[in-house]
Amino acid sequence: MTDQFKGAGLMIGAFLLGAIEMALVHGIGDRASAMQLGFLRSLGHGLLLAVVVVVSGTPLIVRSNNIRIQLVRGIFSATGLWALYYTFAHMPLIDATALSYTRALFMTIFAALVLHESVRGVRWLGVALGLSGAALIIQPAFSNPNIVYVVGIAAPALNAAMQVSTKFAVRLDAINTTMFWVSAISFVLFCPAIMTEWAMPSGEILICLGLITIIGPITTYMSLWAIRFADVSLLAPFDYTRLILNVLIALIVFRELPTLYAWLGMAIIVVGCLAQTMRVGKNQPQPGA
Repeated sequence: MTDQFKGAGLMIGAFLLGAIEMALVHGIGDRASAMQLGFLRSLGHGLLLAVVVVVSGTPLIVRSNNIRIQLVRGIFSATGLWALYYTFAHMPLIDATALSYTRALFMTIFAALVLHESVRGVRWLGVALGLSGAALIIQPAFSNPNIVYVVGIAAPALNAAMQVSTKFAVRLDAINTTMFWVSAISFVLFCPAIMTEWAMPSGEILICLGLITIIGPITTYMSLWAIRFADVSLLAPFDYTRLILNVLIALIVFRELPTLYAWLGMAIIVVGCLAQTMRVGKNQPQPGA
């Protein structure tokens, strides 16, 4: 199995776990703030890192070979996470999911301009198809824009910047070192949540908060390894896999019925993703070539 396929498999798993995490955030709604959720996730990062270090027996190297990259990545990660939580808590699940797909555009642009990765025309076409499908899904919502949609656009842009900066981070430092800085910076930026009012959650909400604390860090860990194995621009299209899961969750759990535009948009997104994947597979160099 090539590194590119390993990276793709890990990223698909991370995206699917991320879909579940965002569905949990949507279910919690305004019963917990985005700052509070971010604070809990930062604690989960620290716990996962401790478990990984103990189980692997690998010493934790805190010192970074480029602290500026880790700081920049950590800030992008924390602010993007806050924006993502805010969006999914205050928008319909399908709309929030569709809007997040603008990240594919940002990731491909950043990968080409910052990482100097080779981005073939077919990938640009696939991104265009994906964004067109996303626009069809959310087009009714833009008739009445508000701050939620501004935050919703900022979230994928910040997340894409974080993913691209991750490529630099994992080249310079060990995965566990990057995880440490993610945890530390997130904790510092989200610690003001300690001073906010925390309402005693019901049993159902408490379970959701616990799952977010666990699932979120695992998602980050898987994506770090995925980006170490494969190009950012190659991994971007696989983000569309979570669309199917979130639609099912919206239909079954939240009783949110997609419109005809939403169904058409999702079909276009899937076609764009499949087209890129098939073409990329054909263009992989053969052994010994």
